[in-house]
Amino acid sequence: MDATGVEEEPRGTKVLENERKLVIVIGVIGLAFLFLMSLISCTLPNLWNRLVIVHEVPKGHVGVYWQGDVHQKTIANPGLHLKLPLITHYHLVKVTLHTDLVKDISCVTKWGVMINFETIEVINSLKEEYVHETILNYGVEYGRIWIYDKIRDEINKFCSAHSLHEVYIDMFDQIDETMKEALQAECTRYAPGIEIISVHVSKPIIPETLRRLYEQFKEERTKVLLLIERQRVVVKEAEKTAYISKMVAEHNLAEKKRVSMQEEISNAMYVKSLVDAKSYRSRTMKEAEANMLILTPQYLELKFIELNPNNAKMLFGNQCGISQPLSKGQSFKRVWTPINKSLPDVSFDPDDFDPVSKLAVKFFLDGKCQVFSRRKV
Repeated sequence: MDATGVEEEPRGTKVLENERKLVIVIGVIGLAFLFLMSLISCTLPNLWNRLVIVHEVPKGHVGVYWQGDVHQKTIANPGLHLKLPLITHYHLVKVTLHTDLVKDISCVTKWGVMINFETIEVINSLKEEYVHETILNYGVEYGRIWIYDKIRDEINKFCSAHSLHEVYIDMFDQIDETMKEALQAECTRYAPGIEIISVHVSKPIIPETLRRLYEQFKEERTKVLLLIERQRVVVKEAEKTAYISKMVAEHNLAEKKRVSMQEEISNAMYVKSLVDAKSYRSRTMKEAEANMLILTPQYLELKFIELNPNNAKMLFGNQCGISQPLSKGQSFKRVWTPINKSLPDVSFDPDDFDPVSKLAVKFFLDGKCQVFSRRKV
């Protein structure tokens, strides 16, 4: 107890109380520090965006700007650019092809079966000339409106209009094109700068019991298809065999017709040759008979005189000086002499004359007439 009569507290109690206060202060400071760090970590990118003066727009992007909350028409191409710190901030917008991945889309089919599409890939791009209009109307998260939300809506529409069998098997190969056309139609109408290149929809996940049934159905369907294919092969083989048999039969028939036609032609040619020979013989006999009537000695003498040139000397009878008939091929050089003495004697052979002259010479050789003529030289 001190001089005033108040009982003095022990020293140890004061130390404990001071330590307790110190721990509380340190805890509060720590909590404040953690809160401040979390706040800084959340706002640091935006803060840096506002503070920076020089910034870079990478290739495949364009830069769009805001002064305060007012969107500017300025569009920055790839490269280094300047802006006012704190007043102006910017955002990068990709204008090349990029893929938006939409996950876990659940829908209900026409008959109430719940299915889930694990992933849907939408390949799209934003046309550079429509960047300002699109960002002004729908903000920098335009893809959330026209890609992510819209694809979910279109998938639900498609599922509700078709049965599970159609979605899972019959029309699954058409879903990609259907989604692409639906998205592009909406974008063309409301956001013309967005171009949908393609859509790839993953196979939907269906309940396990239905999946097993479909697997069994697929196996049975495969067996049926194999059986149909075997039957088709058998039919094709039978058709091939029948076709070959038909071709062989047609070939044999054509060969028989060809042989028969050749025989007919040969027979016709033989008959024609007989007729021609008979006709030729008859005609030759008639000509020979006519010649026998025409080729009289007087006629032959006249023809011989007509065929000889003017300077030829003609001898008749014993004037030729030959007492015996000459044989074919003998020379007639000594038989006669031309009237013109300057001309040489000419010898001739009976083969040198034309048919009429030969007949005349033959007549002479037979001793019935003596007719001579100078040979052409």
